[in-house]
Amino acid sequence: MNYAFQANESIKRKVVIRVAGMVLALLSAALGYIIFLELSHLNKQATFNLQEQAQDLRNNIDQRIEYLRENTLRLAQNKLLINAFIDDKERSKYLLPLIENFKSDKNINHFSLVDFDGRVLFQTDANTPTFEDSQELRLSLNLLQTVLYFDKMHNEVVMIIPIKYYATTQGAIVVAYDIAPIIAQYDTPQAMSYTKVFYKGSEIYGRNFNPNQKYFVLPYVDTHPALVSFELEMGIPNDHYLQPLYTQATWLGLLTLLILGMVYYFAYFLGTSITRPITMLYNRVNKSALDGVESHYVSLGTHDELEVLGYAYYTKEKALDELNKTLQLKIQEATAQLESEKNRFMLAIEGTQDGMWDWNLKTNALFFSERFETMLGYDAGELPQNITAWFGLLHPEDKIRTEAVVQEYLASKGTQHYEAIFRLRAKDGTWKWILGRGKAQFDPEGNPERFVGFNTDFTQQKEYQEKLDHTAKHDALTHLPNRFLLSELLEHEMHVVKRNHTHLALLFIDLDGFKEINDTYGHGAGDVVLSTVATRMQQLIRESDIIARLGGDEFVIVFSDLSNNSEVVPLLQRLLNDIATSILHDGKLLHVSASIGVSFYPQEENIGNEALLRQADQAMYYAKLAGKNQYQFFNLDASMELKENQHYISELRHAIAHNEFLLYYQPKVHMKSNRVIGLEALLRWQHPTRGILTPESFLPYIEHDAAFMIALGRWVFETAFVQLEAWQEAGLTISLNINVSAHEVQQHDFVEGLQALFARHATIKPASIEIELLETSALENFELTLSILQQCQALGISIAIDDFGTGYASLHYLKNLPMNTIKIDKSFVIDLLYASNSLSIIEASVGLAHAFDATIVAEGVESQEHGKMLLQLGCEIAQGYAIAKPMPAQQIAPWIASWQGYASWSHVKLITQEGRTALYASIEHRNWINQIERYLRKESAQLPQMTHANCHLGRWIAHAATPKQRKHPAFERLTSDHEALHAFANTLLLQEELNPDETVAQLHALREKILTAIEEIVFTS
Repeated sequence: MNYAFQANESIKRKVVIRVAGMVLALLSAALGYIIFLELSHLNKQATFNLQEQAQDLRNNIDQRIEYLRENTLRLAQNKLLINAFIDDKERSKYLLPLIENFKSDKNINHFSLVDFDGRVLFQTDANTPTFEDSQELRLSLNLLQTVLYFDKMHNEVVMIIPIKYYATTQGAIVVAYDIAPIIAQYDTPQAMSYTKVFYKGSEIYGRNFNPNQKYFVLPYVDTHPALVSFELEMGIPNDHYLQPLYTQATWLGLLTLLILGMVYYFAYFLGTSITRPITMLYNRVNKSALDGVESHYVSLGTHDELEVLGYAYYTKEKALDELNKTLQLKIQEATAQLESEKNRFMLAIEGTQDGMWDWNLKTNALFFSERFETMLGYDAGELPQNITAWFGLLHPEDKIRTEAVVQEYLASKGTQHYEAIFRLRAKDGTWKWILGRGKAQFDPEGNPERFVGFNTDFTQQKEYQEKLDHTAKHDALTHLPNRFLLSELLEHEMHVVKRNHTHLALLFIDLDGFKEINDTYGHGAGDVVLSTVATRMQQLIRESDIIARLGGDEFVIVFSDLSNNSEVVPLLQRLLNDIATSILHDGKLLHVSASIGVSFYPQEENIGNEALLRQADQAMYYAKLAGKNQYQFFNLDASMELKENQHYISELRHAIAHNEFLLYYQPKVHMKSNRVIGLEALLRWQHPTRGILTPESFLPYIEHDAAFMIALGRWVFETAFVQLEAWQEAGLTISLNINVSAHEVQQHDFVEGLQALFARHATIKPASIEIELLETSALENFELTLSILQQCQALGISIAIDDFGTGYASLHYLKNLPMNTIKIDKSFVIDLLYASNSLSIIEASVGLAHAFDATIVAEGVESQEHGKMLLQLGCEIAQGYAIAKPMPAQQIAPWIASWQGYASWSHVKLITQEGRTALYASIEHRNWINQIERYLRKESAQLPQMTHANCHLGRWIAHAATPKQRKHPAFERLTSDHEALHAFANTLLLQEELNPDETVAQLHALREKILTAIEEIVFTS
């Protein structure tokens, strides 16, 4: 069969011919009817009357719309409306009353404010149309002109007026008017006529129209269009002026009905013949779709497009059937693959032995995996599937912290990482340590929807970690706290008693006769003694007290919360009695006693925990000297000081005889260039039991023993020269500073001894040696000291005055003293960042060094910021922990090779006279922050000046800053940041509970912003 398209058999051709025939027949009948009546005269009269009515109505409509447009323009220029357009608060508060007032008596349907993209910012009716793709809105905004048009969908006149704010188009006001009341208001009521209003061919208004009547109609179009173009149609009923003609027209009407009946019958016959094949095709397609059974093609017999369509449908049906089979196979394959992936995922979860949870944050429903429940000892499905049940399992001590971690993660909208460690209650009542990890899913607005994660049993790792912590901080034999843990506990107790205004007693206990037991009966017996004594002491103290073993046979007990120091006396006697009680071991009675030293806290001077421990240690030593098995309170009276000095001198003589002394070396650098320019030799005592000791711990006992000091000084010089010579042979050329005492420098043979030393070490040049003398030592026997130092300079040796500023030297002595270097004492340098008086001393010292043509060196540089401020003051050479701690000789060369310095130091500029006041203000600002921090940590009850205008920095901002500094861009930022800091600090003081560490960190952040602004003002203005 040939299904090719035949133009002469087209459906289009059939329909066109048949419909054209029907229309032609109707038009011919109407034309004959009009010609037959000859109504030209009536036509003209009716036309004239209707035209007058239409013109009046049109003028009134135009005037009303013009009036509404003018009122809308005034509204668009209202400042309240403009402010409400750009301000959500103004809009919600003032706009609605304004619009309600405007709407009254003005035929307004609805009112909208839209932005430049047509999004609605405000509307009076929730059903108001949107304007996101409005050509009229774009036209109005582009031309900045009012646009009116008629919305046919809603029968409304829509007026769009751009809103301008400071010459910038912000959006538009859109007002819609109801056209029907406007027309009804001005339409002259005449029962004899009807009125219709059209817009672009569609009727928008009508009155007095009776569909059962026939009318003489006047379509009226105004030649002067209104603001919105309307078309008016007015008509008069035919029976009003054609009554005499009705009889004559009756027979014509009957004939017309007959013709219409024939036309209808003919159209029905033609329609049936045209739609028959379409119906057949529809039935075939519908049956095929309902039955789902493949059908064979049967011809429609039309030989047109329908025949082609039918065959095409059959072909497509066959193709779709084949496609359906292919898709079914692919769905089966995809289902199998998905099931495989699901099995693999479940195996992976089971392999990790982790419990999975899935929390629906909208419904609070919570899914637990089987492993989640069995991990806690529950059966699968035993736990309720909701978040309340999960939080109910949490340990009471972990609830607040764990909930805070969850809320913090959800508030971060997934930018952070959720991980938390907490305890969950198992079914048997025990607690399991759990490591939780997870990730949340958020909707486009950032609201959390779903939270999925895994729980890992962390109990074994936690218990092992706690065991390691306990081992690291406890003695293995007695299980008492060791020295490390004691230091933490003691420091905490010292803070508590100081805050509560109570007292604390520290007992340093050393067992008498313990070494003999170890030597006679072995270490096993010694361990029994130590354990027994530890148990006895634990039974005597309160639960709140602290007992620790330092090592060997040394113990420490801390009695806290004492109302006065005398409360400890009865406890001391009981301790002596219990410790001295015999101990039975392997049938033998073992006897030990105790020597106890006692120190108290707080004291008149603020001391640290190590100093308190040393005091008790010294008091214990006094108890030993006094005959053992007794206690002594720490008290440095003259007799005991002499005994201690004698003991230390004996130990020190033994130390120098047995080579227990050694030298450490601390680098000295030029901060501007980060070059290492020298080393200082520092004495250390490698004590056989107390480890490495610094000179401060032993020199005070022998500083009046001239012979020993001279012998020790000679050892220092010899050892330093040997080491310097070794460095030079290794290719390291560097200068060396050596400290000397007043006893040494005042020896008549001091210079001869140096000459002999240079002779023995010929490779060392005097220019590489600088001797350091304390300022106070230089003033003793000034004339002799002056002569010897001048001789040293003559040899080529440099002279340095150490700890400058701590003595009482007058300028008279200083100007005559031969010195090449002035070393600022570290006590001033350490306080430099927080004490303006230290800054003044350093500034004065730099000035003196320049006046005496001497090099200035700062000791005690402990931070990069210390070095930066010293450079601003003109001091370029320094040593301290920020550079390097003192170290053994073998570490010096590798350290020098690795030293990089601080890049920031190389860019520091000298402070100008104009910037000095700002620098002092920054120091006082640091001190202000420090006082606030101490108050928040309850370390001080004194507050600094809390009014921003009255603190030191506030007074500088208000009165001391120069006009040039005030014009700097950072000055305004400094002022606002300073006021914000004071406001924040005052807010903190009103809070009953706060986290000191968190608040102090915020204070430090604000402090750094202010210091940065001051630095910008000082160095760039």
